[in-house]
Amino acid sequence: MRVLPDSVPPKMLQSALTRWPLLFAAWTVLALSFAAQFYLSSSQAGLSVGWRQALGGALGDWYVVAILSWPALLLARACPFRRDRWMSSAAIHLVASILFSGAFIVLRALIAGWQGWAAHRPV
Repeated sequence: MRVLPDSVPPKMLQSALTRWPLLFAAWTVLALSFAAQFYLSSSQAGLSVGWRQALGGALGDWYVVAILSWPALLLARACPFRRDRWMSSAAIHLVASILFSGAFIVLRALIAGWQGWAAHRPV
C-alpha cells in the first residue's frame, strides 16, 4: 500500500531533513485524531473534558510512543524472529517490551508533571 503520492521522489524520503518532519507530522496527526476521539466520546458521555486537556494528553502519549518507537525498531532489526533462534528472540523481545512499558510510564509521568506545572496546577 502506497501512502505518499507518486510525485514524492524516493530520494527525498531518504534525506533526514525531510524524513523527521514527515514523521513528526504523522505522529501529530495520529495524536490529533485520538484527541478528537477522546474529546467527542467524553462529551457524549457527559464528562467535562476541555479540548486543551484532550489534546495535551494525546500529544503527550503519542510523542512518547514516537520516541520509544526508535529503539523498538532498532531492536526489531537487530534481533529478528528466525526459525533457528526464535526462542532467544522471543525472550529478548519480552524483556524489551517490559522495559518499553516501564519507560513509557516514567516518561509519560514526567511529561504529565511538566504539563501540570506549565498549567499551574498539580498533577
